Amino acid sequence: ILLYDQYLLAQGMKNYSKWQNYHRFLNSFIIDAMEEGYLSKNPYKWVNINKGKNNDGLSKFLTSEEFYRIKNAKLNTESLNKVRDVFVFQTYTCLSYTDLKDFDISKIKTINGMKVYIGRRDKTDKEFTIPLLKPAIAVLDKYKNKLPIISNVKYNAYLKIVAQFVGIDKPITIHWARHTGATLLLNEGIPMKIVSKICGHSSMKITEKIYAKLLDETVVKAVNKIKDKI
Repeated sequence: ILLYDQYLLAQGMKNYSKWQNYHRFLNSFIIDAMEEGYLSKNPYKWVNINKGKNNDGLSKFLTSEEFYRIKNAKLNTESLNKVRDVFVFQTYTCLSYTDLKDFDISKIKTINGMKVYIGRRDKTDKEFTIPLLKPAIAVLDKYKNKLPIISNVKYNAYLKIVAQFVGIDKPITIHWARHTGATLLLNEGIPMKIVSKICGHSSMKITEKIYAKLLDETVVKAVNKIKDKI
């Protein structure tokens, strides 16, 4: 692992990038191997890998056009369709992979005629409130309220195949669903405070730091509304 880290650094890779795009996935494989009984300990616990800091979390997201390409794709295998459907559900709910695995249909309530999923984030124990939009409900209906969740390693691998299938050349991962969902909400005019509640962030500063960026078309759309008034 240390030699691997030295190699990545020699390629000129920044600390945050090498951790997110390489070490994190190797670590996921090791965790799966431990669950299957091939390893008893995770060596990452005894090595110090500089993870760096993410100053541009929103760089790991899909544009609305890219997301709808995935959402509407005619995929040719059941496995890919299941992964795509889970990704769509995850995007519309902004759930992390851990909270997605713990999804509990009994926590859905109806408030003012709308189905809402209420729970607490496993990572921060912060409460989230997620209004379920029609595409998310459609996924639940399709799988009779039992999402076809697979391991994060397999999920990431299949997700990359789905992205390639629709012509998206980005290193897409599970976490992109959460980023994409928050980005879509913000660019549809949902206030930052509401997005923070949906994501279950421990403070709105986290939401602002990671997601406070508008897509170019959103900026143009907003200015177009007032261009003839000034």
